[in-house]
Amino acid sequence: MANLNVEIKGPFDSKKLWALIERYGVNLTDLGDIILVYGEVDIHDATDIIAYCSLFGDIESNLGGG
Repeated sequence: MANLNVEIKGPFDSKKLWALIERYGVNLTDLGDIILVYGEVDIHDATDIIAYCSLFGDIESNLGGG
């Protein structure tokens, strides 16, 4: 397991992103101009989540040991 942190520049309808990633058990926080996705995931799920996030805008991601 690893800690995933993704920051997506918004704004956009974060409910659309949530519909794609909620099954992975991560958290999503919409701060208006920035949407944060974070949680503990396995490496395979992390790549899926990052790919989904990138559909919505410019991202910065960090994947660290858990």
